[in-house]
Amino acid sequence: DRLQLQRNMWLSFDGKEMTVSDNIGGNMSRPARLNLVPSALPGRIEVNGQDQQISSGSDKLAGVEVQGGSLSMSADSRLSLSSGSINATLWKHDLDSLSMDLHLPPGWRLLHASGVDQAQGAWLSSWNLLDFFLVLITALVAAHLWGKKWGVIALLCLVLSYQELDAPRSLW
Repeated sequence: DRLQLQRNMWLSFDGKEMTVSDNIGGNMSRPARLNLVPSALPGRIEVNGQDQQISSGSDKLAGVEVQGGSLSMSADSRLSLSSGSINATLWKHDLDSLSMDLHLPPGWRLLHASGVDQAQGAWLSSWNLLDFFLVLITALVAAHLWGKKWGVIALLCLVLSYQELDAPRSLW
């Protein structure tokens, strides 16, 4: 099987659930059953333009039967975040490639994503060595001029605000 997954995920405002929209395309070598992991609650699955009935297999996992050949599938589901981690795929099937877009509510920001090739927009990945150096030097200067307490406050404020849009970096 040669399958690719394109995923969009929307975090709920309370941060406890995600709405997941998967688009799987590629070729299946033979008819098979595509099952979701137990933590995902399926909503709608469409295979090659036709809505499919979601059923439980012998392993009690929700999924659909697909025919061999060309596959174009879209699936919407809900995912509880009670465990604190998210599987790369919500499907009990091997995939050749995966790309994902994470949509966060206003006021939320991605701190870090481990185990991925690239996490564009993550707070930690936006820092470089020059940024660390400038923040540290500015905090040390504040500590030297006004005391250690103000140096620590300056360090905390700069770390939290340095990567924000429209931060006055040149003024600092």
